[in-house]
Amino acid sequence: MSKRKYDTHAEAAAHDIRFEDVKYGIEAGRIKSLHDVFQRLPKTVVATAIGKKVDRFAIMEDNPDRFYVGDVKDLSIIFGVTVFEMFAVVYNKSISVESHEEG
Repeated sequence: MSKRKYDTHAEAAAHDIRFEDVKYGIEAGRIKSLHDVFQRLPKTVVATAIGKKVDRFAIMEDNPDRFYVGDVKDLSIIFGVTVFEMFAVVYNKSISVESHEEG
């Protein structure tokens, strides 16, 4: 049983229209990382929406390898995007960090 606060994107968006903004931003390619998400929606709101404590969620954000597949699925549900789109957003930070470390 999930600890998500919302079971659908519609529920999340009905509670806070910024969830809809994030959905369209991801679909349009304007939102490419979690940092971009948090410019539109506070980290505390996102963490609470997927049933995570804010401090745990901050650790996950800093190290995307700590996200479970279920966490990414929960994010995809509340934002109304595919799991694949959400994986791209979650891992975009780690990909860009790894690229800088290699160069």
